[in-house]
Amino acid sequence: MRLFVRVLVLLSFLLLSSSALFANTVQQQGYQYQQAPTPDWVAPLPHDLGALEPTKQTAGINYLVVDEQLSLRQGQYLAYTHIAMQVNTPQGLEQASTFNFHFSPDYQQLQVHAITLTRDNQQYDILAAADIRLAQRERETDQGIYNGIVTAMVLLSDIRVGDRIDYAYSVQGTNPIYQGKRSAYYALNWAVPVHYARVRILTDQTTTLYHQSNLPTLHLTPHTTDSGSVYEWQQQAIAAVIDEDDYPDWHTPYAYLEVSEFANWQEVVEWALPMYQFSEPLAPELKLLADSWLAQAKSSAEYAAMVVRYVQNNIRYFGIEIGLNSHQPHAPNQVFERKFGDCKDKTTLMLTLLRYGGLEAYPALVSHRWKKGIATRLPNPGVFDHVITYLNLDGQAYWLDGTRSQQYGPLAEKGQQYFQQALVIKQDNGVLSDIDAPQSKQNTFRTDEVLTLAAVDEPVSLNLQLALTGESAERFRRMLDTKGITDYSAELEQAYRRQYPSADLQQPITVLDDIERNRLQIHANFVIAQFWDPESERQKLMLYGDSIDSYAQMPSTTRRNSPLAIAPGVHYEHNIQYKLASNINWSLDDLALHIENKAIAYRRTITAEPLSIKVLHQYHTKADHVTAAETASYIQQLRKLREALYYSVEIDKSSNADNSTNTEQALRQRFRQLLNKKGE
Repeated sequence: MRLFVRVLVLLSFLLLSSSALFANTVQQQGYQYQQAPTPDWVAPLPHDLGALEPTKQTAGINYLVVDEQLSLRQGQYLAYTHIAMQVNTPQGLEQASTFNFHFSPDYQQLQVHAITLTRDNQQYDILAAADIRLAQRERETDQGIYNGIVTAMVLLSDIRVGDRIDYAYSVQGTNPIYQGKRSAYYALNWAVPVHYARVRILTDQTTTLYHQSNLPTLHLTPHTTDSGSVYEWQQQAIAAVIDEDDYPDWHTPYAYLEVSEFANWQEVVEWALPMYQFSEPLAPELKLLADSWLAQAKSSAEYAAMVVRYVQNNIRYFGIEIGLNSHQPHAPNQVFERKFGDCKDKTTLMLTLLRYGGLEAYPALVSHRWKKGIATRLPNPGVFDHVITYLNLDGQAYWLDGTRSQQYGPLAEKGQQYFQQALVIKQDNGVLSDIDAPQSKQNTFRTDEVLTLAAVDEPVSLNLQLALTGESAERFRRMLDTKGITDYSAELEQAYRRQYPSADLQQPITVLDDIERNRLQIHANFVIAQFWDPESERQKLMLYGDSIDSYAQMPSTTRRNSPLAIAPGVHYEHNIQYKLASNINWSLDDLALHIENKAIAYRRTITAEPLSIKVLHQYHTKADHVTAAETASYIQQLRKLREALYYSVEIDKSSNADNSTNTEQALRQRFRQLLNKKGE
């Protein structure tokens, strides 16, 4: 009898019926969510889509429905999502049976409305049987950010190929830091095909909602009802976007729709201004420090450089971005006392110290994600993900980033960034400001390798010198701070052993750091015990510019409709020289090579003398992208560049004289021979 009752209970929640009549609160790990019926304001799927089936299998799973609805009525923010997918292959089982919901419990509530399984045309309610676990999201903690977001991880059991999975949930609430003004961003296509998608937004009659899309065919006309307005977009048979990757930050191949209650950038400035106004006097210790800098500095620029150096290197980067503190900075005295803070905390401290010195400085909102693409977005604070400092000194604009560390050198170099555009938080400012690309060589890296050859079969010495300036020097300092000299020396030795297996580092590397000019030099000496090839009468001398290789990579997609990103401001040189024990009568063609276009420039210079041969590879970038139309030509030149990086010559080991050649010349000679034979 008991078994029979248990079966009836099991069937009662497996067979799909009406939703639960009341909300059930689930507590876990100090957090909670609710299992609740679908809200009344949510519109059901169109009738003919309720049992939608794909016409063909296109991947491990097919996405049948992506339905997103938002209610902004009565001052609320209720975001509803319904996803439906069908499992096509065993590989698709993992993706279909495991998915996540995210919410911030400080100001949001998660409600799970339904999880259903359709198998053999029979629907089952499996919400009660689903394994749902709440856990603190840790994706960004390794980047020094703690944002308080909680993940509801859903694990479904006994999912099979051919099953359809539907799940629906709502997140209620928005960050109070936005002071009641709301915005939202919706994807309209994806890297996978979707059979049906909808965006539906409800507003009050008094709400002014601004909207735009980068999809030219989208015209979002509201439908007015007694309760307010309804904005709706829906589409079927949405093709997958071919994501070509490697495109600039400001470009997206995906269509999107965004809505905002912010009318213009001036309203965003007015929203942000109060958060950066602190009237408290400097703490005694902080005031003493600032006064000492003012006494030492010979100019305002020198004082500003001292402030930047202190904030960057003495205030550890770590952000507790929960609730209001996602955008509200802590008071400068508190940041100074704690000796840590995120971008807005560091900016606030920097602003306070600069203003204490009588300088004109303001916070500036920028975007790592969008760069200059923020100009194409609707005004709203969510466009920005970073804060830096704008300093106006003698009519010159300086853009100072407190989160950069080990950034030494003069103020002129500190004040150059690659964010392209910013919103300066200044009274009566309603426009975006351009950030000029750095004019000085901010990222130079030179490698000098000198190999001294002795008699055949004797060891070869290799002297290595690295010279870095600007951003390259900063990255190298941070790496040394993390790894230490010992670990870096071991990694360097292993790197050279990949090319010369018997290479041994002879002594610890030396590092010379000129922080006043932001320059760094590294010296290392190796001995290669078995340099000579014992099985050949000839010896290859590798004159590779392989340190440039990582900046001259072929993109994953070469035939493109999207622009191709190029790392801006790169200046790399690789010089390699062989000093010979005997004279060589080189018979080389003029193999100097110059490749240049709008985005990059490369030059290879070969210098051959009786007792040495030297190749200098020089590479720098001139833009941050190549247009889609220019990609084909660029790829052709890039292939030539990569071939040129791996230049080599061969010498006769026995005589070390007049039998030298190189790979390119040998190919040319062979080609001439073939032409002559053909002519005969």
